[in-house]
Amino acid sequence: MTTLLQKIGLSRFATEEKTSYWAKLILNFFSYRTINQAITVTIGILIVRALTKGDYAFYVLTNSFISIFTLLSDSGISIGMMAIGSGINKKKNFSKLVHAGNSIRSKFFLIVVFAVSPIFIWAFFKNEFSLFQIAFALVITIANVFFLIQNGLYKAALNLKEQYVNVEKIDLKVNLLRLILIGGALILLGLNVIYALVVIILASAVQFFYYRKQIKTEVNLETVEKDSVYSGYKKEITKFIRRNVANAIFYTLQGQLNYFILSYFHNTNGIAEVGALSRFGMIYVVLGSFCTTVLVTKIVKSQEPKKIFYLSFITMAISLGFSVLVTLVAFYFSNLLLLILGPMYKGLNNELLLILLIGGVTNLSSILSKIYLNKGWLSNFWWLYIPITLCTQIILVSIMNLKSIYSVLIFNWFSEVPVLLFNLTLFGYGYYLYKKKEKMNLNLEVKENK
Repeated sequence: MTTLLQKIGLSRFATEEKTSYWAKLILNFFSYRTINQAITVTIGILIVRALTKGDYAFYVLTNSFISIFTLLSDSGISIGMMAIGSGINKKKNFSKLVHAGNSIRSKFFLIVVFAVSPIFIWAFFKNEFSLFQIAFALVITIANVFFLIQNGLYKAALNLKEQYVNVEKIDLKVNLLRLILIGGALILLGLNVIYALVVIILASAVQFFYYRKQIKTEVNLETVEKDSVYSGYKKEITKFIRRNVANAIFYTLQGQLNYFILSYFHNTNGIAEVGALSRFGMIYVVLGSFCTTVLVTKIVKSQEPKKIFYLSFITMAISLGFSVLVTLVAFYFSNLLLLILGPMYKGLNNELLLILLIGGVTNLSSILSKIYLNKGWLSNFWWLYIPITLCTQIILVSIMNLKSIYSVLIFNWFSEVPVLLFNLTLFGYGYYLYKKKEKMNLNLEVKENK
């Protein structure tokens, strides 16, 4: 790594000490992250094989709305905290930032519960689930999201303090608990969907207490002085929310669009099949998490345009290369991969390939957006993402029959391509403006020194 940095003109970043730091960080992260993801995939496959398609569709739809509730409860809060927190060193002020973010997020959570619950009920009714099942799923979703929004806040704060490995250690403990509970149930009693969903809440609660214990070394969780600094952080975070809330809502709903379309056509089996195949898409989580947690955080903290460009280029190259490799493996070994899911999902070879193609495009697009949003590079053109995507989807809807899982996945893939191009353009534009500004500041400093 040192030699590579020297060759491209970044020798000041290539000291043996820093190279050793990066190597140790990457190895530690991947060692824990790989084990974590292997356990998560194992749990997912055990659940897929144990449940009927109807029960698994119920499980998938509940998890889908957990994601919707969680993401909408954030709506730019984490982005604001990352952008503001990268320049805070004092524990006192950092604590005020965390409390400010938590205060805003709690209010958003209540708004989301009242706004999204009717859509939740509609989706479950369309798939002909009973009133008891709908009520149970809604309670599970709200209870789980309550823990998840706190966990997300604490995790963002820990990542800002570069406690990546500690975060992965906590996640490993929680995943091992899930594996024991799911595996134990399969061996002793047999697994049902109610038990599987209860385990999700239990895991989120345990994770909450572990994160809370770890964050106490960096943040005063009891109380903070609500002075001008605290109010200032709330105002800054609110600015990020105003800039991102429309985008966050649209992005969140787009992420679950497959399930909405399949629900509309009463395709409960399709929901189960997409959910099952998406287990393999989880392979991108390892890479995406590393790029976001380690590399994007480094990019956000960096102020030098040359270093930002280098790290961004490496991040995108890793993502693209990994996506190509995964797609090739799926193309040649699709039958073997489907065998892992069980006989109910046999014959979905083309659908598996599409799921992984979509995952690759989405992963790269997500990384790009996180870089420019966390850097605060918000141009006046960010909102074009919404009409571009909508126009693409309106055209696709007018020419496609979306009753089958295959056609829905084709629709999803073509919908993601404009988003990738948009994020790539906005990243490049944001970097250009940042580099231009830094150059002007440097020239101004030179003139002042003269």
